[in-house]
Amino acid sequence: MCEAYLDNWALVGKKPGGGQTALPEIHLRGIVFGHTAYPDGSEITTSHIAHRKGECLVTVNGTHYVLGAINPDYDQQFPNARNLLLRRVRESAEEETYRLKPSL
Repeated sequence: MCEAYLDNWALVGKKPGGGQTALPEIHLRGIVFGHTAYPDGSEITTSHIAHRKGECLVTVNGTHYVLGAINPDYDQQFPNARNLLLRRVRESAEEETYRLKPSL
């Protein structure tokens, strides 16, 4: 079950501490509701996405997010981003699975 709802979201990439050659980690930025650590309506950037469980995206910290509406500017620049993201992130029942599927 998803515990937090992320609205007006967009993908953001961050380089991990592994230097210039390290692959970027995928994070989400948006307005959060239902998160125990943030007041409803706070703008946040998530920890990097580890995997998904159905429609929930799970971060390495273990928070389960359901995606609300995509940021309209992001959607215009990257149409179909929600479906591409859900296809790219590995579905797993194991919390230890932190790898993303390679792009096809």
